[in-house]
Amino acid sequence: MSAPATCPFCEREHTVQVPYIHSNGTAAVDLMEQYSSALHSVTDTIRRMDSTGPNGRDYYLIPGASHKAAKEHRVRVDQLLSVQAELVEIRDHIQVVIDFEDARKGKP
Repeated sequence: MSAPATCPFCEREHTVQVPYIHSNGTAAVDLMEQYSSALHSVTDTIRRMDSTGPNGRDYYLIPGASHKAAKEHRVRVDQLLSVQAELVEIRDHIQVVIDFEDARKGKP
């Protein structure tokens, strides 16, 4: 069974595969907790990476090393930002499904 082009809950196309939440799968609240925890960890890692940017004094004895280290550091941070964006998209989708189910059940 292939995923629909447009999510029936979010009414948009996702850039990543989101879970199809149903009664035989992982409970939506458990998925929310798992993805929120992963998102928190990645966000914390990004924050830590910001404070570990290359210091030119650690590289100046090697010609070009400081520039290369800064460029590589930026790539690593960008990769983490990409993962963060994917986790946000998945987490937000799960929240939409939870809200939909709560409204269907008459929960405030």
